Amino acid sequence: MAQSPGTYLPPISDLDFTFEGEDSERGTICEIRQYERIKNAKGDIVLLKSGVARPSLLKPLLDEWSANSAIVLIRDMQDIKEPRTKLEIQSSHIKQALKECVPEFANFDLDRQAIVLENEPRCVFHYRQQLMDYHNRCSRSGEVDAASHVALLLNYMFRTLDREVRQFNQFMVNPIIQPALEFVNLWMAFIPGQMIYAERKCNHVKARGRLLKLKSFHRCPCTKPWCRESAWSAVGFIIDYNGDTFGHRTICLNIEPYDGVKPLQDLLVLPLQYHPEHQSIRSELIARGKIFVQLTGQHYKEYTGTANLLGDTRHTMNGDEDDIFPERATHVSGRIVIDCKAFSEARPTHQPYFDSSQKGYRPDLNQEQYMSDEEYMICANEVAGYSLRDKKWGWFSVEMIRDVEFNENAFDGLILQEDQKHVMVSLVRSHADGMVEFDDMIRGKGKGLVFLLHGDPGTGKTLTAESIADLVKAPLMRIDAGMLGSDASELANTLQELLQLAERWKAIALLDEADIFLQQRDRSHIERNRLVAVFLTMVEYFTGILFLTTNRVTSFDRAFKSRVHLAVSYPALKPTNRALIWKSILTQPGVDIERDVLDTDYLESIDDNGMNGRQIKNIIQIASTLAAGEGRPVGKSHLELSVNAMKGFDREFEATVTDETRDDDEDNMEPGSRKRRRLVDN
Repeated sequence: MAQSPGTYLPPISDLDFTFEGEDSERGTICEIRQYERIKNAKGDIVLLKSGVARPSLLKPLLDEWSANSAIVLIRDMQDIKEPRTKLEIQSSHIKQALKECVPEFANFDLDRQAIVLENEPRCVFHYRQQLMDYHNRCSRSGEVDAASHVALLLNYMFRTLDREVRQFNQFMVNPIIQPALEFVNLWMAFIPGQMIYAERKCNHVKARGRLLKLKSFHRCPCTKPWCRESAWSAVGFIIDYNGDTFGHRTICLNIEPYDGVKPLQDLLVLPLQYHPEHQSIRSELIARGKIFVQLTGQHYKEYTGTANLLGDTRHTMNGDEDDIFPERATHVSGRIVIDCKAFSEARPTHQPYFDSSQKGYRPDLNQEQYMSDEEYMICANEVAGYSLRDKKWGWFSVEMIRDVEFNENAFDGLILQEDQKHVMVSLVRSHADGMVEFDDMIRGKGKGLVFLLHGDPGTGKTLTAESIADLVKAPLMRIDAGMLGSDASELANTLQELLQLAERWKAIALLDEADIFLQQRDRSHIERNRLVAVFLTMVEYFTGILFLTTNRVTSFDRAFKSRVHLAVSYPALKPTNRALIWKSILTQPGVDIERDVLDTDYLESIDDNGMNGRQIKNIIQIASTLAAGEGRPVGKSHLELSVNAMKGFDREFEATVTDETRDDDEDNMEPGSRKRRRLVDN
């Protein structure tokens, strides 16, 4: 019966018709029976035998010769400009040949009625040599029918792809030119199961791209210039990690249209075998894959380069079902924590999803040790983690990850009393090693270790936490009070997330400039009271090590006093202490100096304004930049020029602040008083 427009027409082998012959006769005749699928005048889809005007699918549907034909070819002529073809292979001889020669059909059930090839018989072209060898073996062994059927398929392929095969032989097989193809014929070089290489370009950093194992290669066959699907899509597998398992993840790489014939090695996505450095790429990606596999669990690392960081604001998609955090390429320079499991928990909509039909490996069972070199090659080139400086989750290039170079001597250079330094280090080490554990009467409270560092700016409070973290080789989770927000609920959520990460990674948490959260509560500041209460609760249940810094303790809330295990005061720096800071920074690795700048008397003479440690560091950075521009070591002239620039800025700043303060005072005066003041000024 004719079918209505748009109705799916099943393959011939699935149609219900009466076949009077034996099942063993199906597909035995070495021929190709051809049909055309068209729309008739009524708009119904009908099937015509080639050369016949009347539909074949009426009463007996198909004659028995169609069922006996080795191959049935259906041309879909509904769109004359873009006809589609379907090749249904019924011959058991051809099916057996495809099963043995084409990996795609290696697990094919020969009892099924047909193998269906859409449009160009690509797999026949890709494995033409294997099929020719199969044909020759059959001929030599006297299997005449099998040889004839395979030859039928090969001849059909060569006739159908005559122009394409001639171009392939001209541009791909020719030994005197680089392998090249037209855009529409790229499929001839992209064989499922191949390793496909995608270039990656990073500024100033040599980083290899990535490999995928090709699953399919397709594009929209239309010729419309506005078609968004006109690019070739290489779909394949890479091996990724979700925090629990290594698995095969599907990715898609596109090749945009181009004109003329283009060498394959000029493509950004190409079969690895055509890349001029394919051998070195292979060995480098095997080594990179092994590093990727080793980065399971938690790893505290250093990173310099571009990373793909996720934003903090959710974008809801698919009717509120998916929360997507926008991704942005960002330059990251600093410490990171690699933790794929924590990433999947924090950003579940961004975790990789694996193809269950492909092999997986569980690290908890040490299954990853059985990975092959081919599997190492297709491991992901990025690993999920957290940027401690940016406070963002993201993906980090494996090549740009390196071990942390800890500065274990920085703590010794702190301007603090030795007994204070000894107590701090002892407390931190004991807590980090679990040697001593305190607990509140209520389970889960009071297990943390809290330090309060108070004093003037630039006296070494922040440096204390940083240097202790390096001394015990622990991550430092630095939290700026400004990033927590002013709303109590927002503060609670952000702070809880950061402190939980610090606990998870056994990191030292540093809350810089915590004044607003430490202030004494009073009845006139309800919102501030809420902030202090929320923060106090967080501190009570925090089980890690927390450093709080403040420039003042005059309005310190009494409730915090009992939560602080050790408070350390940082007085203003004395001239001798400032000279030590000058020398400590000037003698750091990477600072090239003239030796006479280390004279103590000289350093005290240029530092006559009582600079703090941060100002001294800034001056030396400016002097180093000036010296580097001249190609010379840092000398006295560079330091003096930098000091004078700093003093000039300080004078202008103080004058501006004084003027603004005076203007504010005048604005608060009575009108008559303000007028008299201006007369006096004149």
